[in-house]
Amino acid sequence: MKTTKGFYLTTKYLAIAGAFLVLVSATLGITLANLADRAIKSLISSWMLDIANTAAALLDGDVCRDVSPENEGEPGYEAVMKTLTGFQYSMDMSYIYLVQDKGDNNFVFGLDPTIEDYDDFGTPVAYTDALYTASKGTPAASLTAYKDAWGWFYSAYSPVFDSEGNVASIVTVDFSKEWYDEQVLSLTMTTVIVIALSLAVGAAVVIVFGHKYKKSVKVVSRQLDELEDKTEHMAAELRVATKIQADMLPKDFPKNDRIELYAAMTPAKEVGGDFYDFFFTDDDHIALVMADVSGKGVPAAMFCVVAKAIIRDKAMLGGDPASILFDVNNILCQNNNAGFFITVWLGILDLKTGVVEYVNAGHEYPIVGAGNSSVSVIKRENCPPLAAAGNTEFINETLTLAEDDTLFLYTDGVTEAKATDGERFGMSRLVGSLERSMGSSPEKIVTELKREVDDFQPANDPFDDVTIMSVVRRSSGKRSE
Repeated sequence: MKTTKGFYLTTKYLAIAGAFLVLVSATLGITLANLADRAIKSLISSWMLDIANTAAALLDGDVCRDVSPENEGEPGYEAVMKTLTGFQYSMDMSYIYLVQDKGDNNFVFGLDPTIEDYDDFGTPVAYTDALYTASKGTPAASLTAYKDAWGWFYSAYSPVFDSEGNVASIVTVDFSKEWYDEQVLSLTMTTVIVIALSLAVGAAVVIVFGHKYKKSVKVVSRQLDELEDKTEHMAAELRVATKIQADMLPKDFPKNDRIELYAAMTPAKEVGGDFYDFFFTDDDHIALVMADVSGKGVPAAMFCVVAKAIIRDKAMLGGDPASILFDVNNILCQNNNAGFFITVWLGILDLKTGVVEYVNAGHEYPIVGAGNSSVSVIKRENCPPLAAAGNTEFINETLTLAEDDTLFLYTDGVTEAKATDGERFGMSRLVGSLERSMGSSPEKIVTELKREVDDFQPANDPFDDVTIMSVVRRSSGKRSE
């Protein structure tokens, strides 16, 4: 009897191939499960760090360095407790509190909104490697559970820096081991189901092959081709998402005798979680927006698109920044099942007077350069980020730009850019770069700072999205070159 050559297998070889397929599928399944477990834990740790980092950004390091229960009733104490309490009751966590570094790997409790008996202030805190890392200026999350007097926890730590750039305190956010394990289990089960279905399909294929004497491997080849096509299709969709995000950022920067503006956003991944925006609300007022969504990748980018559109729509209807963000926040809180939150700086500049009315919702402090000389970080009380809790009240602040003053806005991808040795770019380098660029055009200021950040951190492994905006108020027809 003749056998057909080419793509046909005998039953014997088919059985061997089928067994090999099952073995490879099982091995691949185990490998994927291990990779998924690490990826899931990394995702949860990233979310924990987002909360700790946002809380740390809201605190004044000079206050946190020295504040104690004895300062109860004083503005600094009340501001710290208000921030910590806001996070305690709006986020899914066990505890949030400050930790002070006493040196020689000794850490003690600072202010804690959940502790009524202040005898615990100054008592030792459980040591973890992540806590030590944060004490040296780098946010970190514990990768294994640890036990203290209150139970088993995973924790995220974020340093709070004082005005001199030193670590003044450490925001610590505790998540119970039960909560952490539930998150891991939930995400892992989804992954396991996918792997199990893949194995089941593989087994079914082997059974079908076993009942048929001959089967063309052209089917397998076609499936591989289809998988390759789908992969390319996903890559194409990601390229489209990247283009959509880039196109949503305004590029027609104003440069006239009243205002000059330039901005840039560089995502850490194909798509990012930062955005900027600017638009005239009438002939004499321009709205300025700088924002950073928790997380990265496509989901964060999609949340960016939604948030940007809502902010612009509400601002165009009129009102002050506090009332605008009140409405925006309530909309974003609806059906926010992914648990995103977003830090936002929204300001409205009056081009006639130079007054900027703004709200800082958990974002980085704005910086103002006076003419061609001094640079000042404007530290005012920060409000909670958007999408964290509904019906949040926001507080309007004001600053004034004189003729030729520069307003500088940015995301934490600038200050938290990390060199290969773990050192952060930090506020001192940021301020130094701006001082050297004062008097230049907004475009040159942004471009020069971006170059310095790029030179500081590895080109193939940026820490976070980097977004920068520079605004110069003009009133005499003068323009920079």
